[in-house]
Amino acid sequence: MTYKAAAFAVAILTGTLATFASSADAAEPVKIRTGWIVMPSNLAPILFAKAGIGRHTDKSYVLEPVYFSSSSAEITALATGEIDIAAMGFSTLPLAIENDWGTSAAGL
Repeated sequence: MTYKAAAFAVAILTGTLATFASSADAAEPVKIRTGWIVMPSNLAPILFAKAGIGRHTDKSYVLEPVYFSSSSAEITALATGEIDIAAMGFSTLPLAIENDWGTSAAGL
């Protein structure tokens, strides 16, 4: 994964977190489930590992990384609502768009 692709993925995740953070008045934090397959190309499991990086972590949202063994399993979980965010590769994204497996919510 190139630097530009990683920066793009972090920007999308930040935007999504900002959207969910608008409901900060809720009594319980929003659970954001994000899928990941391999490290280090998917940084979801360690994105907010250091205290202070995610200022509102565990206050207005809880990030729950979910491990998947393959991209197809991750797309299926996205389509069925088991996860909210999925980092898809260049070969997987067209398949998800073609079959409308959870990508309509992302505007794709």
